[in-house]
Parts: sequence; C-alpha cells; structure tokens
Amino acid sequence: PPLGIPLSTAEIAMYSGIILLLAAAAFFGYRYWKRRRARKAAGGEAEDRPARPAHIIALEQLAVLKEKKLWEQGRVKEFYSEITEIFRRYLENRYSMMALEETTDEILAGMRKLRFPDRLLGDTERILRRADLVKFAKGTPIVSEHEEMFSVVHDVVEKTKVAPMTPVPAAETSGGGHARS
Repeated sequence: PPLGIPLSTAEIAMYSGIILLLAAAAFFGYRYWKRRRARKAAGGEAEDRPARPAHIIALEQLAVLKEKKLWEQGRVKEFYSEITEIFRRYLENRYSMMALEETTDEILAGMRKLRFPDRLLGDTERILRRADLVKFAKGTPIVSEHEEMFSVVHDVVEKTKVAPMTPVPAAETSGGGHARS
C-alpha cells in the first residue's frame, strides 16, 4: 500500500495559522454583528445620539410613566419593564454602555469600571435586581417599593447627569502672564 507522507513543521504551522485566522475573523465578525444589531434596536447608529441630554430625556420619560400609574392598575410587571428600560436607556445614552443588551451583572461591572460611587452603585443594583425579580421570578413587591423605584431612579439620574459647562472669562484663562515652557 502507499505510504503516508508525514506533515512538516511548516505545514503544521500554516494550517494552525489558517485555523486561528478563521477563528479570529469569526469572533470579530460576531462582535461587530452584535453591536450593530444593538444599535439598530436602540434606534440608530451611535452618531445619531439624541440632541438633548440623556438626563432630560430620562426625567421626561419617568414623569410620563408616573402618570400612567401602571402598578395601580395591576400591571406591575409592565411597570418594572418600562422603568428599567428608561433607566437602561439613560445609562446607554449617558455612558455609551450597551445597557439595553446587557444583564444586570454586566451593567454593574461596567459601572464599577467607570468608578461609580458605592452609594449610586448600590442604588442601581437594588433597582435592577428588584426589577429582575418582578420580571423573571414573578416577585410581587409592596406598594411602597413602586414609589421607591421612581425616587431611586430619579436620584441616580440627577446625581449622574452631565453638569452644564460655564465659560471661563478670558482674563482668567490668560494665566496671569505666566509662560509655559
């Protein structure tokens, strides 16, 4: 019978390189596809960010949601879905996170990377975990917790909003005649 020719080291390296290249291309292609899909779901490309500040949009949406009084109509799950969507969209618009597509743990990890203060991080975790219990574990919070959701989300948005920049007079920016070298 014919004898097999053993593979050389160069051939093994070539085939390994091709496999690694294909795996890397597949990985980066998947990540690109996932991000593009998330942007479309969020309402457009990253360049199409809202012209208004994220906190203004979030506070307006919270006011509209409060007027709906969904929990008083027995639509608790819908209420928690809407309030967390408002909050996640705020985080996405404010911090360029993929918050609408991420799990609670992924959002919290991203916020830790941004060095959120512990109090705000704790408030955010409480908001998201309670909503997860209602939406996925059919938890039933008490009425005071519904009102607390509004106040905590409102508080986090207020404390993390972008402060408007105030122009500095030209006399102060001249540096008092000091030259830098």
